[in-house]
Amino acid sequence: MNPAELFHHETDTVQLASGEFLYRKGDKADKMYVLLQGKIDLRVGDYVKTERKGAIIGEASLIEDRPRAADAVAKSACRLAQIDRKRFDFLVQQHPHFATLVMKSLVGHLRYVIFSKPGSRAGSVTKSLSGSRSGTKSASKQGSRGGSKYPSKAHIKKANRPNRKQL
Repeated sequence: MNPAELFHHETDTVQLASGEFLYRKGDKADKMYVLLQGKIDLRVGDYVKTERKGAIIGEASLIEDRPRAADAVAKSACRLAQIDRKRFDFLVQQHPHFATLVMKSLVGHLRYVIFSKPGSRAGSVTKSLSGSRSGTKSASKQGSRGGSKYPSKAHIKKANRPNRKQL
């Protein structure tokens, strides 16, 4: 379900004109938002992600109770539902599906930042997993040769296998 559908009857909304900031990096995070209409850009350093109707915005800072880590600026005229901490807690407790929507939004932001920077380690691993020869070892070879800081699948299975004396 699109989060905008959950809040389409909202009357206490935030209205932004194109170019207007919803918040700036470093601002206090006392609310998160659901984009009901328009487009908004989230800017973190060199990254710019354009969000559309239904996007959940500002949830990470609200959850962590930390200042904003990004700028949010309207790309077009926008209307947003606002959710403060008290309402967020109520929605998570009374509507578990809402919590899932928030988690999906967080994962989406994380994936965008991890996989969108050209030449990043994550980008190299993605290329090697898709069959491109970028000069890096594939993720599976790194794990089996010990070139990765993470244990191989075989090592994990072996470590989790019960000892015969324990049986």
